[in-house]
Amino acid sequence: MSTPNKKTFRVSALMGTVATLCFLTGHPAWAAPDMGAHHGQSMGHSGHGMGHGNQMQGYGPHNAADHFLKMGSHLKLSAEQNKQLTTLRDSYIEKNALAEEQLNAAQSDIGKTLFGDEVDLTAANALLDKIGKLESQLWRAFAQQLHDIKALLTPEQKKALNAMRKSHHGATSDTTDAMPMHHGDHAANAEK
Repeated sequence: MSTPNKKTFRVSALMGTVATLCFLTGHPAWAAPDMGAHHGQSMGHSGHGMGHGNQMQGYGPHNAADHFLKMGSHLKLSAEQNKQLTTLRDSYIEKNALAEEQLNAAQSDIGKTLFGDEVDLTAANALLDKIGKLESQLWRAFAQQLHDIKALLTPEQKKALNAMRKSHHGATSDTTDAMPMHHGDHAANAEK
């Protein structure tokens, strides 16, 4: 039995890391920006990470307050709740816009770094470290925002949210999407 050389081992280790990264983010880092994007971005805020079969499939760290504002009438949000959600939304944008931009750029760069004629391991590892740190930062911001949002909701609103979530996960992807956050809470959508 032959022993693999160091170069083969490094390439295998790097490809394993890339495969893990792709699995965790739900789509390849080199995907086109409009593929799987969330409000015009790829991965990150945007992200829709967490691979297939996960309860959070398709939802990576993002500005959850924006969704809750769109679900306002369905959740029967008060004027004060809308005001607080608007503040949370704007604060998330202000605090995380740079990290989202940097993450999108790093994800674009990693594809170029890995799939060129040669793989620069130093550059690839630096980009993978940067992606990991930025994703961690955005996941923490998302978790904090979701914590703050759920603290604003009444028990009845939480029950309505859970019912919409259950209905959505059983719905098909066409017109039976039960999550109003995907349609907006606009009068035109409410009359349909």
